[in-house]
Amino acid sequence: MPGPDERADAHTPAPAWTSAPTTDEARERLSAWARARRSVPDDLFGEPLRVRDVSVTMLRVTRLLEARAEHEVVTTVPPLSLPLYDRPIEQVDAGYHGWGAHRWEGLRDGSLQPVGCLACAGSGQLACVVCRGEGRLVCWPRQICRWCGGSGRARRAFGGRGRAAPLCTRCLGGGQQACFRCRGSGWRPCLVCAGGHVRCHTCTGSGLQVRSTRGEIRWWPSVEEIEYGDPRPLGPGARRRARSRGVTTEPGGLPGLPEEVGRRLDAELRRAPAGQVRAKAEVMVLLAAEVTWRDGDAERRAYLLGEDRSPYVPDARSPLRRLAWLRRRGHPLAPVARRLRLPGA
Repeated sequence: MPGPDERADAHTPAPAWTSAPTTDEARERLSAWARARRSVPDDLFGEPLRVRDVSVTMLRVTRLLEARAEHEVVTTVPPLSLPLYDRPIEQVDAGYHGWGAHRWEGLRDGSLQPVGCLACAGSGQLACVVCRGEGRLVCWPRQICRWCGGSGRARRAFGGRGRAAPLCTRCLGGGQQACFRCRGSGWRPCLVCAGGHVRCHTCTGSGLQVRSTRGEIRWWPSVEEIEYGDPRPLGPGARRRARSRGVTTEPGGLPGLPEEVGRRLDAELRRAPAGQVRAKAEVMVLLAAEVTWRDGDAERRAYLLGEDRSPYVPDARSPLRRLAWLRRRGHPLAPVARRLRLPGA
């Protein structure tokens, strides 16, 4: 976040190292803009114009920050794909030269050690969650006879009216049979485990894992923008028209800057916060010219932005003010402004 001195600099006048267009050029571009819009009178910019430079200079400082740390990790598979390092993590050269967020991870040489599995305590087995380690499940020992449906009588084959059906030969008239899963014992074996245990999914049944020391280096950018001038009156999309005037990583690397901008750029590059790896500064300029003229009793402002001097007229965005202009200029749409009772109409 900008400090108090940076917030104060954000409202100082723009450095005088840009040039404003001439009065004739400003009038020509604004008149062409008015002729392309039916609701704007063609002679809106016929009054005397005053042009001044309100360009905004932006100093964008990017710092690449770094954090290094080591930590122990226990895994099932050894991390053999990581690069090895045999020195303190503070002295490791990871070879990263970019400016974006990046992460490097390495394996300390000689840190691989076998340890017992933390999930199964080195046994390679875990208690079955289905039978809770008992290896068997509770079963109802008796079931309804599937042959007679629990009636105890055999089903009639061809009618046989007036005679009772014979007893079921499977259940002998009881209507129930012993459970075919547990054979009437009341317990059936668990089909998920073997003896109440399953293979540990963490160590795949080996009972061993690998402990290693890993080093981690993280980089992330910190961007700070310092403004000389006020871009707010130039419209919401004015920043897109800013153009870079150069990038440097050394103090004094961009000659020809305004004195105030040059001093601040050198001071930011010499300052090195904790964890900084490198820093760069980019100078961007938003070319802008303010055009002022009298429209009746009011003073109006327009802006010419960018290298192509694109017009931006804030008052033209207000429909009520635009209709008031039409009324004062005698435009054919003036009755509309009169019916709306606009100020100045």
